[in-house]
Amino acid sequence: TAHGSGTASTRHIPLEPARVLDAPNVPNDFYLHLLAWASHDELVVALGDALYVWHERHCTARQLAAPTAQSPDVPNADTREALNASTAQQEMPPTDRHSARTMQAQRLALSDHAALPASTDAYHDSDANHVHVDMALRTSTHESLVTGLGVSADGAFWASGGNDGALHVYRTGRMRPAFSQHVHTSAVKALAWCPWQAHLLASGGGTYDRTVRVWDARSGDCLAMVDTERAVLALGWLQADRELVSAHGQPDNAIALWTWPDLNPVVKLARAHSTSVLDMHQPVDADVPLLASIAADERLKFWRLEWTEPLSPRQ
Repeated sequence: TAHGSGTASTRHIPLEPARVLDAPNVPNDFYLHLLAWASHDELVVALGDALYVWHERHCTARQLAAPTAQSPDVPNADTREALNASTAQQEMPPTDRHSARTMQAQRLALSDHAALPASTDAYHDSDANHVHVDMALRTSTHESLVTGLGVSADGAFWASGGNDGALHVYRTGRMRPAFSQHVHTSAVKALAWCPWQAHLLASGGGTYDRTVRVWDARSGDCLAMVDTERAVLALGWLQADRELVSAHGQPDNAIALWTWPDLNPVVKLARAHSTSVLDMHQPVDADVPLLASIAADERLKFWRLEWTEPLSPRQ
């Protein structure tokens, strides 16, 4: 049964991805953050020194313009090859390409709900295709590289994880952390704020830690913890089923689903990639049972996570 409920349900989660796209120039770097959903249908992907937008509904891709980029009307070889259907999968129609354009008003983590405090003097220079902003806050609390950032859905909190294993949670606009934790024994790259309970934060540790912990940002209390037995590289929340999802490295490069609040395993997609899953992201509309994942195997994969209809007692 699902979540320990009394109604029997069958989970239908295909073990194969719904779609696989070529994603060249992805280095095998634990610290990379490569994916972000800009809207329900548009996924932003970083490949090499370029940014691409994949439109899931129309199966099209375009490269975002850069100030020093060549004319968007003449895509280079990398542009033509990126985000095409993998030769290992069923052939898809040729990818349409539109004129590249600069994305407007980017927010931290491309959140539709919140951003760090920004100056009202910020403005958009349409001629130069730049977004101009003023620095609103600067703080230095980590002893080494900052490896993860995230803003809560209501904008009340933001969090940072570091290569020092530290996790710091701030109230927006405050210089000092509301609380700090040093229980992770490896880099804290994976951070995910809960979309339906904005004060809940999930954090994941790297190779020597391998745990997922869920925190109450209001009190600093750890509400749940699970040892995943593998490095945690990305985390997310699935609103439709009230679950936590994690992406991992060796030995099996898995994507795993966990119940909330018990953090019991639901399903594990073992060998989701042939190398460590560097990043994973779900659409801003968290009701959509879709995940995107990317790895140094140069594949961008889309997974659908769905429930079937509840079974009747006689079944």
